Amino acid sequence: MRDLTWPRPGAAYLGLALDGSAAASLMSRHGLAIVHGPDGFVSSIGASWMRDGVPPGLLLDIGRPIPAPALPDCGP
Repeated sequence: MRDLTWPRPGAAYLGLALDGSAAASLMSRHGLAIVHGPDGFVSSIGASWMRDGVPPGLLLDIGRPIPAPALPDCGP
């Protein structure tokens, strides 16, 4: 699906609900946004989280489920 609200075709936004103090510490230590780098691609932190998982206790529960798309019925 193409999102016409973004200036570059193919661009996407990824947001994670993180503990505020931990997020501020990470951003201060690394001098950049947490999941994307200055070039608009994934940061080294984001890449390590995709590979190894987000560190325990860092994600916050925002109180509402994120809907998952239904899987197609492939039959027996």
